[in-house]
Amino acid sequence: MNEDAIQNQIKLIGFRAANFNFKTEANPEKKESPNKKFNLDLDNLLFKDSPNHFIKTFKVDLNFDSLEHDEIYDLTVEYHVVFECSVNVNKEFLESDFAKISAPAIGFPYLRAFISTFSIQAGIPPIILPSINFIQFSKELEKQKKPSM
Repeated sequence: MNEDAIQNQIKLIGFRAANFNFKTEANPEKKESPNKKFNLDLDNLLFKDSPNHFIKTFKVDLNFDSLEHDEIYDLTVEYHVVFECSVNVNKEFLESDFAKISAPAIGFPYLRAFISTFSIQAGIPPIILPSINFIQFSKELEKQKKPSM
């Protein structure tokens, strides 16, 4: 299937936080969080009744400290970005560069904005997720999936 034809037939139609959990913990000793982390995982969801739609799912697990505010923060979010296609979504499509690279690159700024806006409204230090090179990210995911010899 021609990759350009796939990309020209895609439309972002929505996004939402599907699951969100945020917790703060006092840190009066100003110790660095032993669990400091940023993990991002991607997945695809298909609609049973709508074969020309798919969801790119972002799963973020974030733990960090603010020594300035004497707190440790723990945030997990599952964020869905919904795409409509002019063709039915199948395995070949989900393995294409669009589904693995372009769709996450389109959806990630919405996730970044959601988390950043939340942190500002929550009165905590702004959480600004790093930029992601989804070409490299996709290659790393492929390496993780392949069994080592």
